[in-house]
Amino acid sequence: DKGVRELLLAFSALPCDHVKLMILGSKSSWTVSDSYVDEIRTLAEKLQGKVIVTGEIPHDKIGEYLKAADVAVLPPLWEEPASNAILECMMAGLPLITTDSGGSSEYCDADASYVLPRDEGLIRNITAAMEELYQDSSKRVEMGKIAKEFGMKFTAENHAKEVFTALGNQIARQ
Repeated sequence: DKGVRELLLAFSALPCDHVKLMILGSKSSWTVSDSYVDEIRTLAEKLQGKVIVTGEIPHDKIGEYLKAADVAVLPPLWEEPASNAILECMMAGLPLITTDSGGSSEYCDADASYVLPRDEGLIRNITAAMEELYQDSSKRVEMGKIAKEFGMKFTAENHAKEVFTALGNQIARQ
């Protein structure tokens, strides 16, 4: 559902030697054995050390991992209603590559993200977006700045202010 298989296939086609893919989180810490996890392991092993699978990460440590990244790729395939991961990546100042699934595209700033259709060209389009951001560091930096500014609109403090303002306005009208 999260598009990890598609991400690995897109990453394997990336014509850049000096990049690594870090997959944060896990499906049962990747310790279970089912056909999907086995396929992911096989794809990652074929990339000979270019893929890091972190396993489970405590929520308060995610920001530390995001600081090590240059780009976030979150290509959900299902109708994901609202991804906290997208907001976390944007708050960390990462340009984003995602899909048009559910609420994912609604949580993105168009100038800070690539929102790709979930069609037969998805893997090719993820590869192209990653390659473009790899080749154009100034675009990557600019998109990251926009992402951070946009993502900070979604802090708990800002949300609380909006709620209390709305409540205050409602009370004032009564």
